[in-house]
Amino acid sequence: MNDSNSPNDPFEFFRKLWSPMGNPLGAAPTMPGVMPGMVFPSTNVEDIEKRIAELRTVEGWLALNLEMLRTMVQGLEAQRATLAAYQSMNQSMSAAAAEVMAAQRRATGSQAPDESPGASARRRKSS
Repeated sequence: MNDSNSPNDPFEFFRKLWSPMGNPLGAAPTMPGVMPGMVFPSTNVEDIEKRIAELRTVEGWLALNLEMLRTMVQGLEAQRATLAAYQSMNQSMSAAAAEVMAAQRRATGSQAPDESPGASARRRKSS
């Protein structure tokens, strides 16, 4: 399962790409951060064309992932804006409902919200 030559290994392409392809000694470069092909550049045009094609493939893959990432971020931003709008509408509707309830209480003479006008009149007659 851990065989690095497995056809299902997604990183095999990158291992081959960054291997010391241009280094005739087969050793890692002596300076850190330097790509192997930069120490001993290849003079074979086919190798250079192959490297360009591989790098273009990687560039396309990275561009695709970048676009997918941007799309995900935009979707999450739209979701955040939608939720903020719903919360704002909910707060304004709650405030408006509270104002209407207060106005109704003032209009009916400060009755409790669960009492109907008929219930208070019946209570007054029975007393």
